[in-house]
Amino acid sequence: MCKVLHSESHANAAKNKSRHDLVKKRSMRQLLLTSIEIGGLYKNYPLYYETLLNFRLRMYLLQYLMSRTSGYLKNILEESKSRTLTQKGMTHMLETYYSPNPLLLKGFNNLISKSNKEMFQYFQENKINLEKEPLYFELLELELNDVFCNKQETSLQLEIDQVGSGPTLVALLTQNKVLTEKCNLLEGKFHCVYKYLLHETKQYLQENNYFDLDIDIHNSKAFELLTQDRKAQKYALMCYFYNEKHRGRTLRWKEQFEEKFGTTVTSNDYELFSKFSINYSKFMEKCFPNLTTQLDILNEAMTIVIKQDLPIKFSTLDGCILSWDFEKTIEIKRNYFNPASGSHTQYKYRILITDSTSKNSRTKKHQTSFRPNFIHALDATIMRIFLQNFYKTTKKRLNHLHDCVMLHPNDVDIFYNIVSDVYCDPRMKTLAVDLFFFRIKKDVVGEPLSKIEKLKKKFCENMDLFELSVDTFDPKKCYRFEGAK
Repeated sequence: MCKVLHSESHANAAKNKSRHDLVKKRSMRQLLLTSIEIGGLYKNYPLYYETLLNFRLRMYLLQYLMSRTSGYLKNILEESKSRTLTQKGMTHMLETYYSPNPLLLKGFNNLISKSNKEMFQYFQENKINLEKEPLYFELLELELNDVFCNKQETSLQLEIDQVGSGPTLVALLTQNKVLTEKCNLLEGKFHCVYKYLLHETKQYLQENNYFDLDIDIHNSKAFELLTQDRKAQKYALMCYFYNEKHRGRTLRWKEQFEEKFGTTVTSNDYELFSKFSINYSKFMEKCFPNLTTQLDILNEAMTIVIKQDLPIKFSTLDGCILSWDFEKTIEIKRNYFNPASGSHTQYKYRILITDSTSKNSRTKKHQTSFRPNFIHALDATIMRIFLQNFYKTTKKRLNHLHDCVMLHPNDVDIFYNIVSDVYCDPRMKTLAVDLFFFRIKKDVVGEPLSKIEKLKKKFCENMDLFELSVDTFDPKKCYRFEGAK
């Protein structure tokens, strides 16, 4: 009977997933058709997007006439004026086109002269398989055909995304050499930090005897998820940097498990998720020595500040000062009888309090928001510097969204030069000291100041010694064309 129920559960899960996928595809098709219609109506008309700065000075759009966030839709947006392609610009267009296919990309990069004639011949003889690629690459192929056959100009923008944005910023903040290497800031071959974690997870679980659980590793879907699914490692790492605790990490893996396998998590699999989640800090320390210590130091310094009833403050690379705080509240629960349902139920609400000794939400909110705010503020600052330097160089506004940019093929080298200048700036070596410790020390005196000084010293002692140099730093490893593999 149990086997029948289990089979029925699988069948229902598969049916629900098929229904969900169909609804999703219908919605995406409707969105695409609507956007193409809007694009046709506004063709050749310049569009201007207003930007909102939140309290972290991160930039968000105020209008969504044509989405700049949804995968294939943002690529419909072009530069307002078409420009004649340089030979370098043509090269970048083809590099972008071949980026999903490493073999064809290598063949293209091995061309001797890269003259227009040689590039056109290679393009004609080597087309990528568009069936498995986003619409963006079909647009690229159509534009390349048009460029080679009818014109030598384009207004199509190439998309460049940062690789592992959050881990990269944490690497810069902590100056952790292993993390810096895995985030492609040092010279050497290209790395994927998430694939590195997949490999390390397998080793860590083996070394710890799978936490003495009675589990068949060869048939465990939880083990498969943790050691083969890049997405599982990506969100676990990022949310660890964001101060996520054991329970939230375990529940996310559970959701990813059910989404991937279309079935509920078994008790053994859940136990593996839970045990690994509890030990995740130790796992991080094994992968990136001293990193956990440094992140804990930042948290400890933050706690000292908020215990003085002061707001959290830190500076930005472009001279801004960010500050935020939360009101002290406590949660009140009230029971009541619902005559409609004929049952007792409960509602919750929060009230302000003045008693600092009471257990309130302020400390917890600061603990969960501090590191995400710091990382996002640093991310936003770097993008603002990109925008300012790009405009000074080209007198053009860079199309951007958080850690992604879209720009004309002729401007790709200009952008990469700006990336190199920013990341190799000597100020990047002392981000935590200059932007955080220096700022909060101005607001405290006495014993709290002495504690923060000691924490700053300890933080610096755990930093690794290395330098990013323009001569060895390769911006193309950490900012890559969309779809690159």
